[in-house]
Amino acid sequence: MDKDGYALCAIIPAAGESRRYGPENKLLSKFDGVAILERVVQAIGCTNINKIVVVTGSDHAEIASLLSGYPVECIQNPDWTAGMGTSIACGARELTEKAFDGVLICLGDLPELTGKTVQTVIEAFRENRATRIVLPIFGKRRGHPVILPISFLSELRRLSGDEGARSLIKRHGDQVVEIPVE
Repeated sequence: MDKDGYALCAIIPAAGESRRYGPENKLLSKFDGVAILERVVQAIGCTNINKIVVVTGSDHAEIASLLSGYPVECIQNPDWTAGMGTSIACGARELTEKAFDGVLICLGDLPELTGKTVQTVIEAFRENRATRIVLPIFGKRRGHPVILPISFLSELRRLSGDEGARSLIKRHGDQVVEIPVE
């Protein structure tokens, strides 16, 4: 729980095969000597997130082993081949509405994500009293991580396909707060 009493959970979809990347899973490849997924977990973990759920698929054992030293819960999405939406839904089903005020969703393949960016998004969520969808803007492009109020949990649990939460955010565009970040 943060200083204002808001409890947040992070869901990191990390289930894909990364076929376009080559034979190695992109999330397990090194960036400045650290696995890309591990860097994302570090950036989120240095903030006041209460729980981190990493949703795996094709390389569950390797990812669980990689993250064994971190306070994360690795769960395997049995439907991971059906797209990222199913991984977010799988992670959302691990949460209860009473335990959290918001859900942070962050892709696992963002090696340059910083704790500062994550914290900026968290602070904006807190400033909006956990009632708005908050997402960062890099230049003119929306990015990650995104935080949604817990009131969206049932919609997150029903996501499917490969679009992730994009359609949900579009449907609720009047509730979105964009935060410029570097």
